[in-house]
Amino acid sequence: MKIIDESDFQKENEQKSSSSELKEEKKKSDIDYWPILEIPSMFKLYPKGTKLFGRKLDVLEIKKLAQRNEYNENFIVKDIFSTVFKGINPEDIYREDKLYLLLWLRANTFNEKGFSVDFKCTKCNELSTYDFSLDNLNVKFFNDKFFENNIVKMRNGDSVEVKYLTVKEEEKLEAAEEEFAKMKINKDLLETAASIKTINNENIPLINKYHYLVNLKPSTDCMKLEAVINKYDFGVRPILNVKCNNCGGVGPCGVTFRKSFLTPEYRLSEDS
Repeated sequence: MKIIDESDFQKENEQKSSSSELKEEKKKSDIDYWPILEIPSMFKLYPKGTKLFGRKLDVLEIKKLAQRNEYNENFIVKDIFSTVFKGINPEDIYREDKLYLLLWLRANTFNEKGFSVDFKCTKCNELSTYDFSLDNLNVKFFNDKFFENNIVKMRNGDSVEVKYLTVKEEEKLEAAEEEFAKMKINKDLLETAASIKTINNENIPLINKYHYLVNLKPSTDCMKLEAVINKYDFGVRPILNVKCNNCGGVGPCGVTFRKSFLTPEYRLSEDS
């Protein structure tokens, strides 16, 4: 029979209490997050079995998102995504999924009547408002046929493999635009170059990919490559479908990522 003195008994109780508190804290923390089952890529570009969980923005995160601009976009988005989402490293999120997830945060954080959005109805030509939800979105989902067509054969015999950009790769593209600004590069062509994974199974520097496209013969092969990239693009389409409060008609409204939309001001009712 093991004899336990009073101090050992107290320590054991404290350990049990501490363990119980940790489990309870974890349980409370997990309640804040819920599974995200649908994103534009449908998780098909991530490692098999990848799952994503998200929660609403807290006050500090809302203030941080409001500071977002063209210069700090990826820094702020990565910082916020690292706390509001679980399951995927923010740098590894694909650009098209990133835009959707920003709208996911908008829909799930600001889902009260006070955050209605103004728009002009194309049916009755009157000003109205709508309450944004993910149901408003037109989303083009990832097409599995991309995996069968992501290697494009050039007429010079080269094989060019194309890819989608992650947040990390998007940052590299933006840095390259600044670095090569004095060279008067074409930004559209540089983005096409960034979408090249390999040329003849070789991964070469971005500027080399750019010059490869510039010097491609015949030049129309570059257009062929861009056509493949565009055919299999995916993500949020630029038009929402919203219902007018005046006439009840459903019409188009542009998608926006402006501060006034992503972090809207709360509107007090006239009775407030």
